[in-house]
Amino acid sequence: MARNFKELQEEMSPERRARVEARVHEALKALALDELREARKLTQTQLATLLKVDQGSVSKMERRTDMYISTLRSYIEAMGGALHIRAVFPDGEVQIHQFGDVRGETKGDTMSKTKEELYVERREEGDYAIRRPGSDRASAVLPTQAEAIERAKEIDPNAAIHVERVRETSRGGRDKWRNP
Repeated sequence: MARNFKELQEEMSPERRARVEARVHEALKALALDELREARKLTQTQLATLLKVDQGSVSKMERRTDMYISTLRSYIEAMGGALHIRAVFPDGEVQIHQFGDVRGETKGDTMSKTKEELYVERREEGDYAIRRPGSDRASAVLPTQAEAIERAKEIDPNAAIHVERVRETSRGGRDKWRNP
């Protein structure tokens, strides 16, 4: 007779339960893109809406074995994450910033940094998109301007964030940019 997992789990020793839990956590650290999307409880259609592409494009992206880092970054950011690239060596690991949010040229031991920009703008749907300059796709879409500003700070804490004015004020009208 079939038994449910809870019954089996109750019969396990605490040590065995801990080992199973550890294996589950390890398995969640290495997921394919489609598994990651499903673990985040998103459908391809929902993610496509966030990325402003069709569902078929998300499907193709999930099957690719090679893609642009910017494409992968958009995919991860649309799910609310941030992409970090690191190199792992026997004697340690190094965060790679060449493809990240900080770009610059190495001069001796110092790095010349150019500040990235993020824009928080109101969409026709009434929610707020976070975009990088020149990007057609949103890094994230949130229901309120305040939430979008906070998310922009999480996406890139060093970025200059520009927020679209959504009402007339003494300092400027709609479609003018302000700092949060």
